[in-house]
Amino acid sequence: NDKEFYYPGFRYDTVWSNGADRIVRIVLTDDSVATPQGIRIGDAKSAVVAAYGDGYTETADGSLVYTDGNAKLMFGIRDGVVTAIHYIQA
Repeated sequence: NDKEFYYPGFRYDTVWSNGADRIVRIVLTDDSVATPQGIRIGDAKSAVVAAYGDGYTETADGSLVYTDGNAKLMFGIRDGVVTAIHYIQA
């Protein structure tokens, strides 16, 4: 069974796989939680690029996606500001 767990500032989603819950997504929901490099919702797009570099793919809606193997770190961007942060495990 897929599950969602909610905590102040973030949530994570799991799927049932091989007899255990496996985390497949972490979503930062407000500016009270930052990525390890210090990026929070509300930061400028330029701060993301300064912290993570220019090795991203930009989606049609302007999100920045950094990929490392099967993991993706996505920053939703609107009007030059971070509006969403998702860690996604494939």
